[in-house]
Amino acid sequence: LMDLGVEQGLESREILIQQLDWLDTLLDDGRDYLQGNTFTRIDLSVASLLAALVEVSAHPTYVSLQIPPRLALDLTHWQTRPVIQFVARMYHRHRSE
Repeated sequence: LMDLGVEQGLESREILIQQLDWLDTLLDDGRDYLQGNTFTRIDLSVASLLAALVEVSAHPTYVSLQIPPRLALDLTHWQTRPVIQFVARMYHRHRSE
């Protein structure tokens, strides 16, 4: 419900895209986790910070989250990104209900 303004919003979006690009490159080799062969705090941190972008149904907070229209359009395009799929997998594998 907070509006950063057009310029700040575009700047924030670009920063987010740069970080998603960086995380995508880490996952390009097909690894299951960001570091090593087991679930670590790094995986937990990335999954929790990006859960709203994945619309994780297992997380009660994000089920009722109202996504602004411009972000909703980005989310539609980002669903195939490796990091977005990674977050969805982490919630599916490691989230207790």
